[in-house]
Amino acid sequence: MTEAIRAIAVAAMPAEAGELRRLAASVARLPKHGVADRELLTVADETGAEHQVLLVTSGIGLVNAASALSAALASYSPDFVVSFGSAGGFPARVRVGDVAASSVLTYSVANATAFGYALGQIPGMPEAYAGDPALLERAADAVVAGPMISGDTFVAGDLFDGVAERWPDAVATDMESTALAQVSHAHNLPFVSLRGISDLCGPDAGDEHGQTVEAVSAAAAAAVLTLLR
Repeated sequence: MTEAIRAIAVAAMPAEAGELRRLAASVARLPKHGVADRELLTVADETGAEHQVLLVTSGIGLVNAASALSAALASYSPDFVVSFGSAGGFPARVRVGDVAASSVLTYSVANATAFGYALGQIPGMPEAYAGDPALLERAADAVVAGPMISGDTFVAGDLFDGVAERWPDAVATDMESTALAQVSHAHNLPFVSLRGISDLCGPDAGDEHGQTVEAVSAAAAAAVLTLLR
C-alpha cells in the first residue's frame, strides 16, 4: 500500500536538495534506496498550510533519476512530481539566476528519425512531455517558462553549437528532467521541472555552475513551494 503525500521533489545533487530541506519545518530521513537518498519533509505553502513532500536526491543522470523516482513511486502516491535544482541556460533566452520551468521536455540526444520518429523521441513514447498546465500556472510569477531538454551531457564548450542548432527554442538543459517526466507520464502523474539557471551553456559553463549552483537551487526550491497551494 502506498502512502499519500502532496509531492515528490527530485534533485540530482546534495547541493541542490539541501536548499529545499532548509525550507522544511521537519525532516525525517528514510532508508537509502540504491544511490538515492530519501527524506520526508513537512513544508508550508504560501498560506501557511503544511504538506508532506518526499525529497529524493537521485544522483546525476537520466538512469539515476528514472530509477530513483520509480522506486519512490512503489511506496508513495503523490499528487504531482517536480524536478528541481540547477540547469544550463541558453544565452539570450534566460539569464543566470532565472528559474526555468518546463513548458515541454525532450531528450536532447535521442534520435530514431530513421524510423519516422521525431528528433528527441524515444520509440513508442510521446514525441515530448508537456509540463502540467496547472503547475505552470501556480509557478508563473517566479519562473521563465519554455522548452527544456535533457541528456547525459553537460553542455559546455564546443558542444553548445550543435545542441543549439538542434533545439533552437530551448531555454535550458539538464541531465534528469525528461527522464523524470517519462516516468511521471507512465504513472499518469502531473509533472514540471523548475531549474535555476546556474550557467549559460558555453566555454565557461563548468566554472559558472560551481559558483552558483546553491544560490540558483535555492530559487528553484522557493518556486517548488508555490506549487503546493
